[in-house]
Amino acid sequence: MLKECRKNVEKRAVSGILTLARNAAQPAKLTKLMKKSPAEEESP
Repeated sequence: MLKECRKNVEKRAVSGILTLARNAAQPAKLTKLMKKSPAEEESP
């Protein structure tokens, strides 16, 4: 999920537009991922 979020942010930044709003499940999933150490993140 983090990889997809980062790709989305980069792609939209190039276009000069803001990132999309999250759906109901994404904030919970993102919070869970953020609590992990960097070594546990999804690999690129």
